[in-house]
Amino acid sequence: MLLNEAVIESVEETPDTVVRLTNGNKYIVKEKAKDILEKIYAYQHMIRA
Repeated sequence: MLLNEAVIESVEETPDTVVRLTNGNKYIVKEKAKDILEKIYAYQHMIRA
C-alpha cells in the first residue's frame, strides 16, 4: 500500500507503528516510525531534485 505523505497526520509507536491520516483513518504498519520518516524525506528529495 502506498500513502501520499501529505495525508499523514501522525506516526506513533505504541509499540505497534500506527499511521494516522488527516481523514481519521488509522493503519498499523510493519515499519518503524524512523523508517517511514526516512522514506518520506527520500521521496521529497527525489521529487524536488
